[in-house]
Amino acid sequence: MKIGADFVLFYGFSYVYRKALMAIAHYDDIDLSDDESFIKRVVNTENSVIAVDDQTQSCLHLIHPASTSRCFSRYSMPDFILPRLFPEYEGYPG
Repeated sequence: MKIGADFVLFYGFSYVYRKALMAIAHYDDIDLSDDESFIKRVVNTENSVIAVDDQTQSCLHLIHPASTSRCFSRYSMPDFILPRLFPEYEGYPG
């Protein structure tokens, strides 16, 4: 795996894959980082992995005090632009 690939690949909520891949790279029965072990198996079996930029702002990944994520964004979104891109977002509860 290339340096920095983990930064891109371990956002498990955005995977789309063929059902047949589950025979090769299953999800572990764990509560944390199951997406990491899954995608490592995919990469190690030399299956294709494509990372696609979200050009339509369909997903907002929040880093909050209770977050277990080790994947951090490359950019910090300015407060003034958030309502324009995500008009239904009301802020993190808490």
